[in-house]
Amino acid sequence: MTKYSSLTETFFKEIPFEDFINSISDADYNHEYYTTRFESSCYDTPYNDIDKYYEYYKARYDNFFELNDIPENRLKEIINSFKIKFIEDNGSFDEEVFRNSYSFGINKFIDEIQDHLNTLSKGKAYTIERCNNKFIHHFELSLDVTSSKTIIISTKNIDQIHLYFKTIKNTIETLIIERIDSPKSNIEDKGLRSFKIKQFDKLAEFRNNLIELDFIDKETSLKNIRNIFDEKKITEKIIWKKPFNHLNCLIKMMFEENILSNDEEKKWVITAMSFSLLIKEEIKEFDSNKVRTANKLSNKAEDDIRNVLKLSKLL
Repeated sequence: MTKYSSLTETFFKEIPFEDFINSISDADYNHEYYTTRFESSCYDTPYNDIDKYYEYYKARYDNFFELNDIPENRLKEIINSFKIKFIEDNGSFDEEVFRNSYSFGINKFIDEIQDHLNTLSKGKAYTIERCNNKFIHHFELSLDVTSSKTIIISTKNIDQIHLYFKTIKNTIETLIIERIDSPKSNIEDKGLRSFKIKQFDKLAEFRNNLIELDFIDKETSLKNIRNIFDEKKITEKIIWKKPFNHLNCLIKMMFEENILSNDEEKKWVITAMSFSLLIKEEIKEFDSNKVRTANKLSNKAEDDIRNVLKLSKLL
């Protein structure tokens, strides 16, 4: 199968170092002259803007990218075109195979976006300066462990980039599980909504039991719980403290026991959009595929889930 232009190349345009320097300075850049001056440290000529920029960025950064602003409707067109081509080439659609296909690189791109999100959440991304109406952002990505750090140039400030990356990831996760031949769904019209619990009056007790039995973070408010289980637009995630397979079991059992009543076919995407995982004091995001496949349960794990539902009078 032919490999198509990657999503990474669509969103991130790699910039040669000399082009980057020229983009942030009004002076002309002579690569041979400034490379010689920098490496030999011959500073007998007065500094200009390029001297200052050259030394600072050359010493610290290996990777230079410009972030392209891709509209959400364009991203939908790209993903749907990938899905159509996958079906044409293979005769049917399978989410897991599609995600891992070398030809489309979906999971690889999601991992890269998650790497950027983790960097932002850890405070390892910040704005260096603003030049020519564009922000220059420092990113210390996990992919940069063996090299210098990454520069991202964008018209967006650092908070706007954070929101942009979250939107990209959530949009892709949503589009992957949509039927390619279906009419416009509620997802496209108003955004993917949270779960809908039938016994809304039991949520306070459910929250208390989840906290007491150490399933969720003790700071989780009743408002957070209601947001996740009242078919609302998801605005804040709940921190899940137990292993993945416990979360898989909880959601699956709540549908099997008719505790939840909506969008069962989208349950893993909604789960990934509703919860974050606490692992060794670090909060991590995950995609729908990871929670969907975390289905190896011990009898004790299943008993623990059933117990919390019974204590909450949901069973």
